[in-house]
Amino acid sequence: MSEIITRNPRIDEIPALRHIWETAFGGSDEALFFDHYFAVDMCITAVSGDIPASAGYLLPAGNLIIGGKAVPCATIYAVATLPESRGCGFGAAVVRELINTGHSSAYPAIALCPSDDGLFGYYGSRTDLRDWFYVSEQRFDKAPSFSEHTKLTLISDDEYGRLREKLLDGTPHIEPDKRALSYQRRLCGLLGGGLFRVDTPGGFYCAVVEVQSDGEVWIKELLTPRCGRSEAVVTCALAAIAEAFPAGAYVVRIPARHGVSRSTIQYSQLPNHEPLESGNKSGADRLLGHDIGFVSRRFGMLALRPGMIDTACIDNTAPWYGLAYD
Repeated sequence: MSEIITRNPRIDEIPALRHIWETAFGGSDEALFFDHYFAVDMCITAVSGDIPASAGYLLPAGNLIIGGKAVPCATIYAVATLPESRGCGFGAAVVRELINTGHSSAYPAIALCPSDDGLFGYYGSRTDLRDWFYVSEQRFDKAPSFSEHTKLTLISDDEYGRLREKLLDGTPHIEPDKRALSYQRRLCGLLGGGLFRVDTPGGFYCAVVEVQSDGEVWIKELLTPRCGRSEAVVTCALAAIAEAFPAGAYVVRIPARHGVSRSTIQYSQLPNHEPLESGNKSGADRLLGHDIGFVSRRFGMLALRPGMIDTACIDNTAPWYGLAYD
């Protein structure tokens, strides 16, 4: 097989990029992305006969907050390949070049949220990305009863960002910039949802709520005070959200358990290619544990500029990816 050619697209190739997007993801959020985030120099395409066959995007994400440091971070987003060109290595080539682009510019940290579990192994064996971010997730087929003492308030991007940083203090995470928060809010707004503050007798929380096309409600991040990680805390917040967003099912994501006893883990030693399924007590599952019926699983990957491995040391806290545009 001949060498795969990757490059920035030309302006006249934007229709071809839109076609790749629509083929892979449908068109519901295509216009929003190209209006809000697209830039030629932050896009990489792999070409077949000088025609784009695969594409991916590098989005300025804000900072990776870890160990008291703020490291500029970008997110790899919407990597897709036309059906007739899949299986040829185009997607991996695009991701490798996006990492190189980020590392050679202003972004020492590059994050990626794979769209399915199998891609962790795929990218882990073909790029510098390694498993790093984790999430605890649970599906509720019935919402808890609403309490009149709980209040759900739609808030601005700026206010959400401030609340989020208070609740994530001490947790390695991506701190999104204003543009990233705005994009998440607008994505949620396509089918209903948004960025919310949840006030309860036990304190305030914040939540990203998105209504899916099938009617399910995804609470894509529910952040609570570290001292309040209990079933009562989560169900209280869910009840307030369910009152405003009635649905047949709810999916709730929270950070993986805090304070799990374990030794400091280096970035290069993090468990790779191992899903965290209920009942699996090996590898990362032993490190993270489960929260109140939530299942912990890997959620995102990280590639650091060479020489920065020590920056990614973590101890007793699972890193939180945060906003994800899935």
